[in-house]
Parts: sequence; structure tokens; C-alpha cells
Amino acid sequence: MYYVNDAGLSCFLVIKAVLDELYEKLPVPRHGKTKDEIIQEKLVELRKDYDYLPMGKLPDYTDLYKRFAYLYCYVPAHANILYRLIDWKLGNVFNENEVKVSCFGGGPGSDLLGIVKFMVERNKSAKLRCNMYDKEEIWCNSLRSICKNTKKSFSASSSFNPLDITIPDTWVKYSALWDVDLFTMSYFVSEVCPMRKQSEIFFTTLFERAKKGSHFLLVDNCSGKSHYWFDSLIENHNEWASNNFLELLGGSDNQICTMTYNEQRTDLGLFYEKFKDTSMPKTLGKEKPFVYRIYRKN
Repeated sequence: MYYVNDAGLSCFLVIKAVLDELYEKLPVPRHGKTKDEIIQEKLVELRKDYDYLPMGKLPDYTDLYKRFAYLYCYVPAHANILYRLIDWKLGNVFNENEVKVSCFGGGPGSDLLGIVKFMVERNKSAKLRCNMYDKEEIWCNSLRSICKNTKKSFSASSSFNPLDITIPDTWVKYSALWDVDLFTMSYFVSEVCPMRKQSEIFFTTLFERAKKGSHFLLVDNCSGKSHYWFDSLIENHNEWASNNFLELLGGSDNQICTMTYNEQRTDLGLFYEKFKDTSMPKTLGKEKPFVYRIYRKN
């Protein structure tokens, strides 16, 4: 199935279909609670979880209810950020016959959804290959559901690959990881920033092994300082690299954008009606700024 209206692809409609499938798989709760009551609890927990992110404590996504809450709250908005930035700054990358992308922390599928939205709305016909790398293997089913619900006539494929950037043995085996046109890091660097020492060897290797002409796209929260750490890693690479330095093509510490006008939270249907009083799905606007960086390896 393919969720397009007169204005293009609707990420909220795609996620509605994903949530429909996931809701049926949620385990029957114990102690007399309903599924909806558990979801409401997890929506509240999820907001609190991010207060502990700077200390290196991540939400427990092994909980299927917590994954439901994340997909409901964040994926459509994060996908629209990727769509906007690619449309503004990286559209030419998709003019080739084939485009390869590595998405770090891409398990939930927001990176892929944003890329597909761009390709649909800008009529891009490139053969797309998206490789997702994420520590949480349990996102695989959600990613598969997003892929199923975004099929169209253009050629696209994706794969899920478990990876923990703090453990080299989990990523040195992926030869396809480096040879791509675009690397995306959507709300990923802030998660690994508390583990700087363990993570730096990955980024050092990434910057060295990425092919000439490849692009790096980082999106993250304004509240943290992880993007400054990322900038410093690139500065260090450029200081020691004899050639193939990384050039900043664009960036902002307080960027604002809007979702496309065909994106409506009400398209989440009954889920929106049930849970809007507990937690509204994230949208974009002046009250939701974000950080972004775009680099190219020359």
C-alpha cells in the first residue's frame, strides 16, 4: 500500500498503517489494564526517558509498548526534517542512476521515510539502496512495516544491520557501510555522545574510509552539545588529512522548518483521538528548532 494524497506522501498515514499492525501484536497487559492504558503510561515514560539521555541512559525499546509510543510521537516529524534538508541541500545526490545511503540509528525508519518522501514528491527515479545500522535489533519489524507501506514504482531496497559503534567488532564486518553517497545521523550523535571515548574510533574510521564525494547529514536536538563534539571530530580529521577533507556545506544550531501541508496529525485516526491528551505527536515549527550539519568529503 502507498499513502499518497494530492499533496504527496503523508508520513502520518504511513505510520498509521504501521501502528495498526503493531497494535494487534501488543501483548495483552496484566493486572486488568487495557492496551490503551499501557500506551498512555509509556508515552509519559518516554518524555521522561530523554531527560536521562545526556547521562548515557537510553529508553528501553525492548518494550513493544515503548516502541509503539516512539513511532506515534516522533517518526513523522523526524522524517519530515530529513525530507526538508535533503530537498534544500542534497537534492543533487539523488540525480544519479543509483543512490546508496547508510543510516546510523536508523532502526525506527524515520530516515528511510524522509528519503522516500523526497523521492516521491520530487519524482526521483534513482535506484535507492538504504542500509540501516542500529544497536536495537528489535526495530527490524517496524522498519519492515514502513518499507511495506512505502512501496512504489521506483526501485528501492533496504536492510537492517545490528551495530554498536562503541564495539568495533560489530561494524568492521560491514564492507558496504563505507561505500555510499550519503550518511544520515538523525538524533543519533546525542545518543552516543556520552560515550565519546568508545565512539571516536568509529567516526575516525568513517571519515577516513568514506569515498570522495560522499555527504554526511546530522540532525539533532538544540538542547545538547553533541553537535559541537561532532564538529570537533571533523576538525581533527581535516587537520591530519593530507587530502579528502570534509567541507561544511550547511548548518545551523537553531534551525526551524515546517512539515508539508499534507501532514496532519489527525491522519493517525483513532490513535490520535485516544492519546492526544496524554502526548501530542511531534510536529515542526518555530517552537521545535533543531540542529543540523551537512558535510561533503572532497
